Amino acid sequence: MNKKILSEKALYFGKVDMPSGFEINREQLKSDILESRLSGEIRHSKSLDMLNAYIIENTRLKHKISLINHQTSGSTLQPREKTDSYIGVNLMDLRNSPDFIMIYGVSIQDNSCKILINYDNNRIKSNCHEISLKNNHFVMFPATQTYRIMNESLDYNHLLCITYESI
Repeated sequence: MNKKILSEKALYFGKVDMPSGFEINREQLKSDILESRLSGEIRHSKSLDMLNAYIIENTRLKHKISLINHQTSGSTLQPREKTDSYIGVNLMDLRNSPDFIMIYGVSIQDNSCKILINYDNNRIKSNCHEISLKNNHFVMFPATQTYRIMNESLDYNHLLCITYESI
């Protein structure tokens, strides 16, 4: 008997574990996210470059997936805010759509932020996987999955979202 895997929906997550002395300045990223609400785009910074390099290099080394940055945005979730469902791809332009979505916890109140990722498992449709997001942690998943984010805190939570193309 042989087996061939036709598709896989992998979820990558963990702490961004930078070497001592090279930590990501999350306060600067938080400031950049707040500033982007006025300008419409995230400012290029050393901390953003370090985070991007960490994700790209570790994904290549540990999982043999080569990524390039597609787009970067930031979000500030208000207290008790629940987002609508999002999907990272444009179903009418799949060729120019990203392959992965990575969400990074910039400033998250303890035990307050959840990401709900919807997926199908063959005949079992509309499954939902819930994963908590913490400060300096990330979650990355295929851009074809719909997701939503819940802030269960009485304070603001700040997130960074980077989409990637697989090469």
